[in-house]
Amino acid sequence: MTEKFFQACNETLGDITTRLSDIKWKKKGIFFTEALAFIAMCKMHGVNTIIESGVRNGDSTEMWLKYFGNDIKLYSVDLMQHHDDVDAAINRLSHYKNLDFKQGDGEKVVPGIIHTLPKDARIGILLDGPKEFGAMRISKRCFSISDRVKFTAIHDMGEGALAVSTKPSTISSINQLREWKNYIFNTDDTEFRKKYSYIDNELGGKDNEEWEEYKRKYPTGCGLAFLENDSWRKR
Repeated sequence: MTEKFFQACNETLGDITTRLSDIKWKKKGIFFTEALAFIAMCKMHGVNTIIESGVRNGDSTEMWLKYFGNDIKLYSVDLMQHHDDVDAAINRLSHYKNLDFKQGDGEKVVPGIIHTLPKDARIGILLDGPKEFGAMRISKRCFSISDRVKFTAIHDMGEGALAVSTKPSTISSINQLREWKNYIFNTDDTEFRKKYSYIDNELGGKDNEEWEEYKRKYPTGCGLAFLENDSWRKR
């Protein structure tokens, strides 16, 4: 990654540890280092609109809302198959006026949202459902729709996911993604982990059994892979 990215991470550190300190991490949530990378990318690209697909417990949803406050518009998309988890997240976060929950298939709903956004929207996208090739298709489609989509980030596409998965589609999608010319970074990156991995332990919570269990399974997280739109257009 560029020095500009690491500078954005460094500028984010103080705020992220303060603003996200009261979030209790829940199983299946993104790691705090992954959140740091996503927020830094948002700041680098001047993002004012975030679209995430895959809500589950609403951890990432809450992270963006608590970090950015009213400075962003947030759309959260989910199939709502895990009703208890998603309903709990909606009930916990629905008081935020800049949050809009949408039910449906991310491959259809996410590109549809982009068509409705104003011309001054600068968009960052987090894809955590669908995963693998579905998320890759969403990225490709959204980049082709508008250059207002600055980047996408796809979860479960790193070394942590490769280490535990036996699914051929997981292995194949990760390997193919890394061949894309607009693939720029993964949070499993050694330099990134060396600089910032302490944040996971600091914010995950020593008394959080779910966190301790997940951290043993995925020591570096599942990997958040980033694609940038400008590079895509040069493929």
